[in-house]
Amino acid sequence: MNDSSHKAESLGQTGLLLSSASEGNVTRINELLEGGVSMDSCDYDRRTALHLAATEGHSHVVELMLKRGANINPVDRWGDTPLSDARKYAKGAVSKILEQHGARIELHEFSRDERKLAPSCDVYSSFHYEIGRSELESLSSTPFRKEVRLVAWRVTHVVARTLFLSNITDPDIL
Repeated sequence: MNDSSHKAESLGQTGLLLSSASEGNVTRINELLEGGVSMDSCDYDRRTALHLAATEGHSHVVELMLKRGANINPVDRWGDTPLSDARKYAKGAVSKILEQHGARIELHEFSRDERKLAPSCDVYSSFHYEIGRSELESLSSTPFRKEVRLVAWRVTHVVARTLFLSNITDPDIL
């Protein structure tokens, strides 16, 4: 097999792995991994099968990938890890599995070249999460502004913004 046909086959196998992870197809993932496909292979956005399984909430795929030694904290071109994807798309069971295995959210500093390659969207929007009030511990008795406070979330100091929906009447904003 020449080098270009080997690359094409490898890309095809990677695409199959990624789509199988997105669909939650454990049987096909096992076949691909046993056939030699790297579980840490990624697409052009540097998204791995673990990213896609986390995004879709396929806990059985996430557990399989972790059991087989997948990199738990790969960072895609937007700076997202599988854990940040699971949290962003409210996949609580997957978030819990990833956290139990030591997953974390990477704060990735984009280089000038990476910013040029990034899509025309807010690459930092993935770091915005909706967190339940029960998970927050107030650290300041008075807010900085009406809706912003310093709080502790899972032992980390963060700035939390509270939205007061009762004051909003515009249906587009709601």
